[in-house]
Amino acid sequence: MKHDYEIDELAQEMDLLKNTFDIVRLIDIVKQRQCVFAPDSFQMEYRKYKYGFMHPEDYNTHQLMLRKVLQNKTTYTQFKFFKGEMYYIVAKYIRLGNLNFVLELISRKKISEQKDHEKYKEEMKELCDYKRIKIERKRLRKKESEEDHTSELKKLANSIENNEFYLLYQPKIENSSRCVIGLEALIRWKQNIVLNSAENFITSFEENNVIHLIDYFVLKEVVNQIKKWEQQNKKIIPISINMCCSTLLREDFFTRVSQIIENNTFADKIEIEITERNIPLNRVKELSIIVEKLKRVGFRIALDDFGANSANFPLIFELNLNTLKIDKSMVVKIEENIKMQKVLKDIFSTCKAFKIEVIVEGIEEKGQLDVLTKIGSELSQGYYFSKPAALSTIKEKY
Repeated sequence: MKHDYEIDELAQEMDLLKNTFDIVRLIDIVKQRQCVFAPDSFQMEYRKYKYGFMHPEDYNTHQLMLRKVLQNKTTYTQFKFFKGEMYYIVAKYIRLGNLNFVLELISRKKISEQKDHEKYKEEMKELCDYKRIKIERKRLRKKESEEDHTSELKKLANSIENNEFYLLYQPKIENSSRCVIGLEALIRWKQNIVLNSAENFITSFEENNVIHLIDYFVLKEVVNQIKKWEQQNKKIIPISINMCCSTLLREDFFTRVSQIIENNTFADKIEIEITERNIPLNRVKELSIIVEKLKRVGFRIALDDFGANSANFPLIFELNLNTLKIDKSMVVKIEENIKMQKVLKDIFSTCKAFKIEVIVEGIEEKGQLDVLTKIGSELSQGYYFSKPAALSTIKEKY
């Protein structure tokens, strides 16, 4: 907004403003008095604009106005107040040579009755009270939310410490040989003698922003299992774990992961599964950087539940995945669904060309397995092979 003026230019503008406003005047910022032009080469009076010292009762009001106008030099500042009349004031900062002024444009409206004034004051008071109450309620809700979050963290930490959580494993099978090529670790919660599957509590933990404690717990348990195999000189079977995007995007994520794996060399035996539906599309680039850092450490990365709610194919390449896991919803009636067979055949072919493993989840019947193998599926997982079970049970079966 313009605030540098020549003398004649300013006088002309003030003449025009007189047609709109009841009072048009300049306030000398330094001398705190009403005036028009202060340079020595001009008189202190110009046309119908005269200067004069402010009335004492106006002084405090103008002090406040001047401070606000100077804080916001590039725009008009608006004021409204009562003094027998209702004054609407618009003011802006003006620079005339080396001197600084505030241009005040004042409109006034006669208050017909005192009760109008009282009504206005009452309305303003109610508005201020409403805003104050609204702010206080917002503060209390935030405080309660923080307290609830702290409480949830403590409860979950206690449950982990009390060994209420444990892992089951579901094998990943090579279709041609029926051999186990990997395991998926699945968390369960034994609470008051009742066994809770992940579906019953994971969503709640995600909503309460405490899911990272579960993710770190699962990673630690899997690392301990791999260490145990290593110490016993047993074959190490790759294990995949589910990890929420919010955990991956935490500032302390890599610090915690480093503490858990303790610089061991078996990170390549762990695959981190990221659920497609939980990926915030506005943070895919940030997530891809995290994925690359994990891969440099040695971790493999999988996209889980692909096709459950959507099938974002470009995401596979943006995240530079090692594995794609097809959701069970895509293979429920695969023997009859010719269109889905063609879709999956193209997915198998494309991923194979880019050396991306594809695992089909939710295999429950031999007919599903046969059809999928025929159209190019090589790896499977589901109840047809095994429900989630303890490692000893899987060992006995395979």
